[in-house]
Amino acid sequence: MDVKLYVYDLSKGLARMYSLALTGTQMDAIYHTSVVLDGTEYYFGQGIQTAFPGSTHHGHPMEMINLGRTELPKDVIEEYIQSLEEIYSPESYDLFLHNCNNFTQDLSMFLLGKNIPEHIRNLPQTFLNTPFGQMMKPQIENALRGVTQGTGTPGVPQPPSAPARARAPTPAAPVPAATALPRGTVQMANNVQQLDTYLNTASQTGNGAVIFFTSATCPPCKILYPTYDELAEEAGDHAVLVKVDISVALDVGMKYGVRATPTFMAFLRGEKVDEWSGANPGMLRGNVRLLVQMVQQEQLANAHPHRRLDLPTLQKKIENYVLYKKFPPLDKVRQKLSPHDSGPVVSSIIDFLQARNNATTAPADIPIPTNLPEIATFLQTTAPHLPRENRFVLVDLARLLFLDPRVSGYFAERDSPAHATLSSLFSLASPVSPTDQSESTSTSTSPGSQSAPAASAPASTPAPYNLRMTLLQLACNLFITPLYTTHLATDRALRDTITHLATSALLSENLTTDANGNKTKIPANLRVVAASCIYNLTALNHNARLWPVDHDHDPRSGPGSTPAPEPGFRDESKSKSETKSGEQRHAETEPGAEADRRELEVGLEPLSEEEQVEIAAAVIEALDKEIESGETVRGLVFALGLLVYGADVEGSVVDVCRAMGVEGILRVKGGMFREGREVIAEVGCLFK
Repeated sequence: MDVKLYVYDLSKGLARMYSLALTGTQMDAIYHTSVVLDGTEYYFGQGIQTAFPGSTHHGHPMEMINLGRTELPKDVIEEYIQSLEEIYSPESYDLFLHNCNNFTQDLSMFLLGKNIPEHIRNLPQTFLNTPFGQMMKPQIENALRGVTQGTGTPGVPQPPSAPARARAPTPAAPVPAATALPRGTVQMANNVQQLDTYLNTASQTGNGAVIFFTSATCPPCKILYPTYDELAEEAGDHAVLVKVDISVALDVGMKYGVRATPTFMAFLRGEKVDEWSGANPGMLRGNVRLLVQMVQQEQLANAHPHRRLDLPTLQKKIENYVLYKKFPPLDKVRQKLSPHDSGPVVSSIIDFLQARNNATTAPADIPIPTNLPEIATFLQTTAPHLPRENRFVLVDLARLLFLDPRVSGYFAERDSPAHATLSSLFSLASPVSPTDQSESTSTSTSPGSQSAPAASAPASTPAPYNLRMTLLQLACNLFITPLYTTHLATDRALRDTITHLATSALLSENLTTDANGNKTKIPANLRVVAASCIYNLTALNHNARLWPVDHDHDPRSGPGSTPAPEPGFRDESKSKSETKSGEQRHAETEPGAEADRRELEVGLEPLSEEEQVEIAAAVIEALDKEIESGETVRGLVFALGLLVYGADVEGSVVDVCRAMGVEGILRVKGGMFREGREVIAEVGCLFK
């Protein structure tokens, strides 16, 4: 289908005549554009609208530009345009920032992979760069609103506004200077009106409030006066502490139902969050300090501009990591271990996994093997003696073993700091040379047998698909225990290994060459699992970034929360020293681990900025290349959102995303795949 760009002049020739004199810059037109495709004109005004070419209220186009031909099916194009309806809603139209030319640019990129003319795209900025443009911007917006948006096309349903679109919060009513929160002193309220003023001011400014209901005839109340004064000074501008004598302010006592003194009520954002009674200075200190802490945490969280967006998927803790639990037929697994398929170590592994899979009660009720050190040795040393195409079964056994948090916890602590078992398994992903293949073929034969000559192979053969797949699944299953997530947060070498394994799978060619020189297509499932691995890493970083807490609490839990232990999360009964021991060992032996450990302890992010930039670039490149798997797209977009949400808006991570054109890529993928359109819309809002 031919794709044409219709170009209109909203000024009807006036821009060409007067722009140079008024602005100092020659502008030939105020451009409105639309895309004409298969006998239909698509344009953005009152939402995305359609018309017979040349029949819109803009009249006859001043220019018709042939953009090229697209081979995309019409239904795919319609589906993509429909996906843009939430982005290009009537309410979202902005003459200078989000207009018809933005829509045609997106559609042109989707259809042809090319831009509309630069002088059209850049006209709004060209105009606003002039003093006249800055001065006249409001008047021009008002004057041209009816011309640019017109009216809805009859018969074309108007799209709903996007639920995930970024919405600026309604600003709180301005607080008069006279009612600004007083700092450091207890305030007296003698009636409901005065008390409401304090509470409303605290609510509007995002601070807390405490009401101390007392009376002149209450001796226990007087015991608390010095403590209350100290707490008011301590709270500063985070909370206002008010004292009300209900023997004087009768209306206050009636409104709040106070029947005894001393009584206290605590408020946050205008809502009552606590109430208690009694002359207990310790309880008073604890409750007021807890309220101040809640205020501080909210203010810290809401300080970032991303917090003001309506992005429910990204604004919550990630409670679960992606794990791979599929259970294979163990008899076939055992056969592929030949000639190392017998002996007490293999039997103990198979028996444990089978019992765990068949358990009618909790898997934790199944005793773990008693020979875990021997199992570690078996996993580390067996692979070189197996045919390369069968090595994945050894990794698959490790994947299944590590699903038990007890086993993975053992390897996390006992196998550190070098992570010998993981290192030996992950090293299997390295490409091999023909010499390595020959040696592998020789060592995989039984003693005394004649080894066949190695088949001719390329200079370097990538690891088999099934081996790379199981290695990535094993990497995902490390997140089942907080002991490994602690290592991942503090051990740069381990993170680099997993990151490289995942990104290489995402960015590798879709065709691979086997040992015989035959080319085969790599299934999309490899990229799905790689995206899951990246998702787990970014989720770990996301939780640490937005809910930094000390080591007395789960680093993946929100402030003050103590969720019930579940797979992948620390049991709160574990001691602080138990967690720290592994970190201290890393600091003693791993270069750079001390710096990583210090960062974690002060609540900084596990992934360095350099790592985040590397991951973001790989994710965007993989996202741009992905044309087959919607599941991969969703995983990559989710991971990218977790990486960007809460990041420095002027930092390197956001910069690399913009430089790689992530906004346009997201729009294209949102049109190509149904999976994950909601998260694509949310992540897109981060770059508006």
